Amino acid sequence: MELYFMDRNFAAVSPPVDTAVSLVWSLRYGECGTFAAQLPLTPGTYGDTAYTAKELLKVAAEAVYLCDRQYCGRIETVTCRDAVLHIGGRMLECLLYDRVAEADTVYSGTAGQAVRAALNRWAGDLPLTVMGEIPDLTEEMVFPMEAGEVLGRWMHRILAGCGAMYSVELRDGGLVFAVTVGTDRSLDSAPGTNRAIFSEDFGNIAGLEAELYREAAINRIYVEGSDGTVVTADHAPAADQRRESYRKAADIRPAEYSSTAAYRAALTRRGEELLAENGEIFRLTCRGEYDTRPAYGRDYRLGDICEVQGDSLGVRQAVRLTAVDVVYEGGTVKLYPWFGDAVARIRNTIG
Repeated sequence: MELYFMDRNFAAVSPPVDTAVSLVWSLRYGECGTFAAQLPLTPGTYGDTAYTAKELLKVAAEAVYLCDRQYCGRIETVTCRDAVLHIGGRMLECLLYDRVAEADTVYSGTAGQAVRAALNRWAGDLPLTVMGEIPDLTEEMVFPMEAGEVLGRWMHRILAGCGAMYSVELRDGGLVFAVTVGTDRSLDSAPGTNRAIFSEDFGNIAGLEAELYREAAINRIYVEGSDGTVVTADHAPAADQRRESYRKAADIRPAEYSSTAAYRAALTRRGEELLAENGEIFRLTCRGEYDTRPAYGRDYRLGDICEVQGDSLGVRQAVRLTAVDVVYEGGTVKLYPWFGDAVARIRNTIG
């Protein structure tokens, strides 16, 4: 494995480092990924590179990015501890976390169109090449963005609600922005789809946990439009079992609809969406075992929906792949996928 220290223009600032104690690339669905590297500060341990400890520390401190042949991240912390250089940072999606909306903005159109418009407005000066067409993902809607919102976080939130994600990668010396939609690879997926099944019987999952959240489940919600009109979305089984909430929907305006009925229907849809977000949650989480099938990158990818079967708990669920840790350690590469909304945080400390 070779690591490259690069400047802000992605030009190498030194020969590659060809040995590391450990390196973890932590890829995340719906949020910015991170990385952590550990390199020994011992002279003569880097083969042809032959850095001294002082030289390596200087290179790391002055570099902006750290890359291998597949992943790249921005260096944000450099520390020295017990003759080991510790380098940490975030994946390139962080470039869009640096941008903040300067004014309240409302984007009308599909989710894909809203993301593209926000990208052009608040990050149009970044040297990003958009790969392919950004999919629409939704029907035409209204997507508000408040002044002070972080662009990258807003985009992740909008896209995750549509089963999609964005990525920023270094390819051929340039930055590429792409939006991808997760593929359903569960048992209920369309015929002809390559399925990704993880089961205790197959021996390809570990750390299986099942959680049920009921206390916070809202079953009746009042939604107020921009003109003060209030509608109710109600899933309460009985009056004495109501768990109510009140939300404002200032972005839904009567002037944008052809009739009062259409306007009220839009408010009701918002209420139904909010109820779906706050309903009873049953969550199945686990991690995939290293070096088992299906194979990541070929049979399934980050954001895909996979089949997870927990026979010991008597449960089965289609669960989204929400995190992947790519671990280089001891001359080997191991990959750990994580499923479900409760993501195990990155393994910054190894060993």
